[in-house]
Amino acid sequence: MAPPVKSNQPIRDRLDVYELAFHLYFREEKKENAIDVLAWACQNVNDEREVSCYDLGHILSREGKLEEAFRAFEHSYKIKPNGNALAGMMDMYAAGVGSMPAAPSHVTIVKEMERQCRASNPDAAFAVLQKYLEAKPPLPGRNLFAQPFFAECLKAVPGYAALLTSLPLATTPGDQIYRMRAANHPLGKVMDVVPYLRSEGLAFESVHPVNYAWKNFVNAARRGDVITAERQYEMFGQALDKTRTPDGAQNAAILAMKRAAGTLVAGDPFFYSVRNSPRIQKMIRDALPGSGLFEKR
Repeated sequence: MAPPVKSNQPIRDRLDVYELAFHLYFREEKKENAIDVLAWACQNVNDEREVSCYDLGHILSREGKLEEAFRAFEHSYKIKPNGNALAGMMDMYAAGVGSMPAAPSHVTIVKEMERQCRASNPDAAFAVLQKYLEAKPPLPGRNLFAQPFFAECLKAVPGYAALLTSLPLATTPGDQIYRMRAANHPLGKVMDVVPYLRSEGLAFESVHPVNYAWKNFVNAARRGDVITAERQYEMFGQALDKTRTPDGAQNAAILAMKRAAGTLVAGDPFFYSVRNSPRIQKMIRDALPGSGLFEKR
């Protein structure tokens, strides 16, 4: 059985599926073809088939087809139980579709806290966490509740900082943190950015000047060190510019990197501690004129 779309690109594995579906989806007249490709791959491409089913659910949910999205996430979970599919089912349930999937208690509580934070109810989110902890469950560790999304939501709630210090430093599963970061990523409503976030961690191990400057910028943002963040963001831009070649072959890639970095700083809650720096905002405006990022009103 061939995929129900004409393409010069042979489909051999999940990456081929992802590339073709992504290309089709962002052409308005081809959205249904993208859904057809993923639906076909969910049934027929054995390479990490659960990922194709999850991607199908992700696009269906964007298109408002929530019942179909729930079934796609559920199918992904049945093929191979995974956190992304479970989170997808829970999101659909929160929207009134499907049944509440079985999940570890801390996953359920995180989804409820996330719901309250998205509704701008930080006190209610903190109350949910307190009630959960009063039941003395096995604790997932402070990393889960100290991640940037919850830190931004709960930072003004009395007792939040003290509660964090009372939690053990147990390791939170990395994929859970990736999912939460992805849900609040500026591009998270456009595509599944979990794979990008995982690869970002690997990129941090590089000593390439671009990677190194960006890593130092991120670490400064994590500490709230605005002065260091300003210097490292400038070095990040300089390192990118040094990769230019006389024929201009790298210009588009350099611009894309600067646009991605500026978008992250402007929209990702992780960077809230440094995004109000006038110097960082000016560097982004100067690098990306007309982008709308930090434009003066």
